[in-house]
Amino acid sequence: MVYKKGKEFAYFGHLGCIFASEKLITTKTKKEMKKLVALFVIAGMVSFVACGPKKDKEAEQKKLDSLKKDSIAKVEKAKTDSIALVAKNDSIAKADSLAKLKDKKDKKDKKDEKKVDKLKPANHRG
Repeated sequence: MVYKKGKEFAYFGHLGCIFASEKLITTKTKKEMKKLVALFVIAGMVSFVACGPKKDKEAEQKKLDSLKKDSIAKVEKAKTDSIALVAKNDSIAKADSLAKLKDKKDKKDKKDEKKVDKLKPANHRG
């Protein structure tokens, strides 16, 4: 405290303020200052807790990233498997349709041969 011309002055350097009054320190101001100090202490504790351990968060983030990569890999594998299955089924369907077409052509050729045989004379050699 600094005394100047019969008045008390209090300088709180850490707060950057100067308070002046005839009677600076009273029981009321003591209680208010205790509350103010308690408020600052609580604010400091909260700031320390907020900036707390990051290792847990980093480990959790790594776990989430690995799960994300695994799920992406599974989706990609399922995608390639389904494309391969579609290609296989498509080739099988194409082969089946070609076989059916060939069978139809063979049946048509046999029918045409029968018609030609009917048209040929009986004594024709050839």
